[in-house]
Amino acid sequence: MLATNQSVSPTTPDAGVYACCTSVSSCIAPEAVARDALCDALETELLTLAAHLNAANYRFIKLLADFDAHQGWYGTGIKSFAHYLNWKLGMNTVMAREKVRVARALADLPLIDAAFAAGQVSYSMVRAMSRVATPVNEATLLQMARYTTAAQMELIVRKYQVTRRLDEPDDARVDDDKCLTWYQDETGVYDIHVRLPAEEGAVLIKALEIMTEQNYQAEQPAQQAAAAVATAATVATGTTPSAALPSPDNAPAQHGSASDLNVDSNNVSAEAFSARLSPQNYVTDYPARRAEALLNIAEGYLAMPASAESSLAVSPSAATCSSLGEKYQVFLHINANAASIDHTICDADVCSLDQRRFLS
Repeated sequence: MLATNQSVSPTTPDAGVYACCTSVSSCIAPEAVARDALCDALETELLTLAAHLNAANYRFIKLLADFDAHQGWYGTGIKSFAHYLNWKLGMNTVMAREKVRVARALADLPLIDAAFAAGQVSYSMVRAMSRVATPVNEATLLQMARYTTAAQMELIVRKYQVTRRLDEPDDARVDDDKCLTWYQDETGVYDIHVRLPAEEGAVLIKALEIMTEQNYQAEQPAQQAAAAVATAATVATGTTPSAALPSPDNAPAQHGSASDLNVDSNNVSAEAFSARLSPQNYVTDYPARRAEALLNIAEGYLAMPASAESSLAVSPSAATCSSLGEKYQVFLHINANAASIDHTICDADVCSLDQRRFLS
């Protein structure tokens, strides 16, 4: 501790520390203090306005419910309430459907309705909760909403939907597990979406991988001929080609098999995904080759004799008796080892397809 009669010179080692510690406020620049005060005021205004927006969204949803109850949107050429909102309010069709769904669901959810009216929860929260909320569980969902973000609530709802589907009897969710839809866009291109159970989906993927590999092998003679022409041109001119053609013999060893290229662009970086499917690879566009494989399978089915088609439609399991079905199979692994990690965690036997895609 410094004595009262001791002077601190600028050359003293602790002079700077002593000067800053004499007054904490003097160490903070006035500009920083003003900026913090302004940010606090802006934050307060933002939170207040957000509460008012929540209340305004509630009023808008309730108006939609009343308008829907009186069928005010009915008219010539109007397909649905969402179509009316798209026409009159310029609202996106998907957003309009969601708002109509929420407006109809709130009629049976008094607790969520009251919290929404008070501005305690946002529309995003209500939209997520209304997908699974019932008069029995809405109080629990509201309690979760107080400590989660809207994104976390969406994740909770999705997980809850999965567990609820798994609790249903197998025959009750068979229609949900199987679905095939398609639509044709403005350019005439078809967009096909397929949903299958794990076992049947694995069979379809296996068939696509086999057909993709067969298509690749069928292209090898053409690639070998092109390589021979390039080699002959090199020998004749005595020059080295700027880019060597990929060798069919070592291409799979360098780039992996068709199943190894089953990548998902949503799970890897854009750079890694583009590099994996770049023109330098022996598979330039693997998703397109999958589509070609599916087309080949369809063409092969349509080219079958009528008798073969009818027998396959009556007994699809007959296809497994063919030599191709015996050669390419989907294996189901059942692990009943009590000492396994999976058994220790789940306290149950483990059943999975190839590549550790668990079924139970």
